[in-house]
Amino acid sequence: MLPTLDFASPRDGAADPRAVERWRRRRGLRRDDLVPLAIFVVARLVDFALLGLGGRSQAALTSSSPAYHVFSPTPSSPGLLGILANWDGQWYEQIALSGYPSSLPTAHGIVGQNAWAFYPALPVVCRALMGSLGIGFPVAAVTVNLCAGAVASVALHRLLRDGVSSFPALAAVLTLNAYAASPVLQVAYPEALALALVLLALLALRRRRYVMVSVAAIALGLTRPISLPLAIVVTVVVASRARSTAGSSGGHRQTPRSAVSAVVACWVAVVLWPTITAIATRTPTAYLRAQEAWPVNRGLLDHRWTSWLWQGDATTLKSALVGVIAVGAVLAVALRPSARRWGAELRTWALVYPLFVLLATRPGPSVVRLMLPAAVIFWPFPEDPARDESRAARHVRRTLLGVVVGLGLVWQYLWVTGIFIVHGSPAEQLYP
Repeated sequence: MLPTLDFASPRDGAADPRAVERWRRRRGLRRDDLVPLAIFVVARLVDFALLGLGGRSQAALTSSSPAYHVFSPTPSSPGLLGILANWDGQWYEQIALSGYPSSLPTAHGIVGQNAWAFYPALPVVCRALMGSLGIGFPVAAVTVNLCAGAVASVALHRLLRDGVSSFPALAAVLTLNAYAASPVLQVAYPEALALALVLLALLALRRRRYVMVSVAAIALGLTRPISLPLAIVVTVVVASRARSTAGSSGGHRQTPRSAVSAVVACWVAVVLWPTITAIATRTPTAYLRAQEAWPVNRGLLDHRWTSWLWQGDATTLKSALVGVIAVGAVLAVALRPSARRWGAELRTWALVYPLFVLLATRPGPSVVRLMLPAAVIFWPFPEDPARDESRAARHVRRTLLGVVVGLGLVWQYLWVTGIFIVHGSPAEQLYP
């Protein structure tokens, strides 16, 4: 049933502004959502131009190799549509069209690269869209990701507007969309979907809508392997609220069951896909064995795993210094007093997620893409220029924003043309 709108009579010539505002709120629409949406749209148009330009120079990809899986062969210079499912997109297209194998493929006792290493949410949603609209996988993936990326931009803006003014909130949205790896938000990768789910979960946590936190967390557990940092954030925030509530009420008030359920759901999400993989293949370590089939992931099961912060016997003074600087930068951004304006949810995420990436991934070019969900750290200045700074300082801050965005666009060009686009043998170039 449609809601009744209290419009003015035709004689008045205008609608009641209060009725229009009520109508917008009932549909989750807000006027200040339009600017982050516009930023997202413009950024994606720029990136489509970069991707289309890069597609003119891509090499022919007709057969698989250890460095690159081919499901849908493409000729040289395939254009925009021919490169949207590059790299991991080939695996997601295979899953969307052919599903998962019934067991882990092995040769001489060694597990080969296979679809179980990839989470199902994106290909499942794309499969549904392909069936209902009769479109191909690349178009379906772009459609899903454009919608998810738009939601993520609005959610980030709403999270920030709770504590900061318009300028730093929009600056954060702008720098996120100008980030080097943000073109991945419109190709066949699940980053846009994961980013939207993370930010929606944090927004629901802010609003104490714990059922929505649970739903977003479970969905994330089927989208990307980044449920662990979200589980830590939700646990920390809920525990902090419980401690604060108990202190203010003499220790008698209990944490809502929905909040406890949200914490449980987040931790279930951490092991959800590995558990499904184990059951489906009848192999307890199926997910890790599938991941280990890629050379970059060797050592997952024999305690030889290394990361940005620890490289085992290969650790050098230089690598240790890089790790210390990276951790120091994360701590400086997330723990500075002004970061309180982000709110506990976003601030904790800004601390936990980058540390998770540094601890859980090996040094490599993929870190540029993996850092994308950190979102807010790309503009680590939540201060309000209108209240906290002089006119000259505000001018400097706006100039700095222009420089950051400009450098981001240059980095995007280099990321698209030098990493995402395949110019020759995939084994001889960096990977996204």
